[in-house]
Amino acid sequence: MVLRDGPALRVVSEGRADGMYPFRLLARVIVCGPVEWDAGALLACLDQGIPVIFLTADGHPRAYCLAAQPRRQPLNDRLEEFLGRPDWHALYENWRRAAERREILGVLKRMGVRAPDLRPDRVTTLLLDKAAAGAGEVARAAIRYWAGLLAATVATKLFEAGAEAPLLIERRPGWNLPADFARIGAWAHYLWLPEFVGGPPDACTEPGSAAFRRRLTEIFERHRQETDRRLSLLLNRFVYWLGGMR
Repeated sequence: MVLRDGPALRVVSEGRADGMYPFRLLARVIVCGPVEWDAGALLACLDQGIPVIFLTADGHPRAYCLAAQPRRQPLNDRLEEFLGRPDWHALYENWRRAAERREILGVLKRMGVRAPDLRPDRVTTLLLDKAAAGAGEVARAAIRYWAGLLAATVATKLFEAGAEAPLLIERRPGWNLPADFARIGAWAHYLWLPEFVGGPPDACTEPGSAAFRRRLTEIFERHRQETDRRLSLLLNRFVYWLGGMR
C-alpha cells in the first residue's frame, strides 16, 4: 500500500521494511500491477506536480494521473485548435505514420538490417529475429514492458511541456497522444534486446516476475538520457508541425 508520510511517500508491503520516498526526489511514479493507494498519497503527488502512471503487470498503460496546469499553456491552445478541424484525423495520421517510418528506418540502419516491407508488423518480426533469435516470447514481453515505461516517460514529457490531461486522450475518437508517442519511440528498444537476452543465463527470468521487471527497468534507466533526447526531438517536431496548421 502507498501512503503519505509527511513530505514523502511510504510504501508498505508484507514481509519487507517500509520504503520511504521523499517527494523532492521524485520526477514521476510508475505503478506496475495491483497496488493499493491511499487517496491522500495520490493527491499529494499531484499537488507536487509529480505524474503517477499505472501499468498492468506486463507493462500496458492503464491510467495517467496528471496535475492540472496552473495556467493555460500555448501547447493546449494549439492542440485545441487542431482537434477542432474537420480534417484533423487525416492530417494527424499522415504525421504519425511519417514519424514512425523515420524511427523504423533509423533503427534498421543502426542494426544493419534491410527490410523489403516497412509495414510495422513485418518489421517487428524481422527485428525480433535479428536481435533476439530463439528468445521470441521473452523478447516480446521485454518490448511490451519497456513500452509501458516509455509511455510513463512520454506522459511526463507532455505534462512538462504544458499539456493538460483532457487534451491528451480521447478528446476525439481514437486520439491518444501518449500512446502514439510511445509507439513511435519504442522502436529504439529493439536496439536494447541483445543487452537483455545476451546477459547472464538467469537474467531472462519468467516474464511478469519481479526479477524480470527489475532487470528490464535497469536497462531502461541506463538508456534514460538517450530516451529523453529522442522524446524531446519528437515533441519538438510535433509542436513545430502543429504550428504550421494555421
